[in-house]
Amino acid sequence: MNLNINSTQRNKIFIVLITVLTIGILISAILGYNQDRKIEANFKKYQYGVQLMNAGQNQKAIEVFNSLDPDFRDSGEIYYYTAFCYANLKEYPQAVKYMKKAQDARSPFLLDQYFLYEFGQYLYYIGEVDQSRLYLKQSLKFANDPELIDKINQLIAKLPMSMED
Repeated sequence: MNLNINSTQRNKIFIVLITVLTIGILISAILGYNQDRKIEANFKKYQYGVQLMNAGQNQKAIEVFNSLDPDFRDSGEIYYYTAFCYANLKEYPQAVKYMKKAQDARSPFLLDQYFLYEFGQYLYYIGEVDQSRLYLKQSLKFANDPELIDKINQLIAKLPMSMED
């Protein structure tokens, strides 16, 4: 197969290829820039939500966390903070719901003594005693803070006896 391409045709093909590549690079740069701005905006919202939570403005913090883009919001840490806010508002069923989401999104929480204790505590408050006991006992396995160990043992002592105790 012999292609007879003169220099003018070759130059036109070259210009078309360069133009297509340049447009592709520009589109990629614009999309990347927009994505960076979106991530930055979500991160600022997230930081604002944490500030609200730390200031005790839990309802406002929940609203901020829920307003984050779904891709950004599906973070175990954000679910954990949302659960913490609901617990501070004594809305324990919602706190448990978000603790489960946090656990599903970030399984290393299952090795965190404080997460396990708080989850066990929230389960206790909504009457899920057997589940509460499981999380509290798991928390004891990882606990190295004497004050936390004391809190865990106090809460376990409040639980009704189970068949396995």
